[in-house]
Amino acid sequence: MRRIILMVLTLFLKAPYYFLRIWWCGKKANYNLEESYAVVKMVTKAANRAGRVTIQSYGLENIPKENGFIFFPNHQGLFDVLVFLESCPTPFSFVIKKEASNIILLKQVIAALKSISIDREDIRQSMMVINQVAEEVKAGRNFLIFAEGTRSKLGNKL
Repeated sequence: MRRIILMVLTLFLKAPYYFLRIWWCGKKANYNLEESYAVVKMVTKAANRAGRVTIQSYGLENIPKENGFIFFPNHQGLFDVLVFLESCPTPFSFVIKKEASNIILLKQVIAALKSISIDREDIRQSMMVINQVAEEVKAGRNFLIFAEGTRSKLGNKL
């Protein structure tokens, strides 16, 4: 929590500029994933520096050279996406839970990277998202899908 507060305070004056750049990438009619990814990556690096977070990446040589792959990491926190965005040289979109898709800034990043939200409580919609991702991966798009995540309402009931 301390690092997030440090990020916010350090980037307070630059945040509106970063927010508008990401928002603009999501609104552009002539969408370019590489350009949008570069903007999101620049903001991510600035946020990590502001929070005094150092990312060390290992195994980048194992990322496929051709597009059309899925990262499927184990994940327990909310900071993991920032790690992937800073360290991955290849542009990707991600699948995010519906509950997180309306959070300010995250909503704009989702639009900029043309990411997809999934409703984990609606099995039909979840299957449609899985099929959509499969088709887009076949077409050469890259995705990051977290198998785990922060606890959901359903997980807390079990």
